[in-house]
Amino acid sequence: MDEIGYEDCDYISHENSYQFWFRFDDFHGIPMELPLPCRDPVDHLMSQCNHRGLMLNCEMTEERFIGSIKRCLLFLTEDETNIFVFQKRFSMKLVNPEKRGLKCYHFKKQFTTYLDYISEKLQPKRIVSEYKKREVNAYRNITKECIWKRDELVKKAESYLLENVDYYKFCKRCLGSENDITHAQLQH
Repeated sequence: MDEIGYEDCDYISHENSYQFWFRFDDFHGIPMELPLPCRDPVDHLMSQCNHRGLMLNCEMTEERFIGSIKRCLLFLTEDETNIFVFQKRFSMKLVNPEKRGLKCYHFKKQFTTYLDYISEKLQPKRIVSEYKKREVNAYRNITKECIWKRDELVKKAESYLLENVDYYKFCKRCLGSENDITHAQLQH
């Protein structure tokens, strides 16, 4: 797409460096809206552990427990302030209301409320094909995840993620706010 341009695109889905979006800051005077799916931090952590084939050890010291959290996190690097950033997908540098409308929506509403919202903005497809779900992750057996049996570990993991990962910080602030697409849709 870089070769031919994005001028005729209603919607661009791109899971790569957050810096990709900066090219649209002054895109022919057309305002850009960036909708970000927000996941529950601990559930998302456990999904990443599952993807990597790792399990948290709920019987270890706090230091080792945090270390096991860090091993599960995908696409993260520490910046100069020791804050983790999703290097390929999200950075607080995207938050700039004058340049782009960064919105959020709850991940679990992506095929309901969010779909209703975005379908009003998109042109209908000329050729509609049948949707075929493609599983991208291995089956996850939540009953084998020890963290859910210990509330204090859920709270400790959530607190760590909210303090140290910009994506979760942003989502915590955004969900339920005026920038929450699914929340706003429910108000109408």
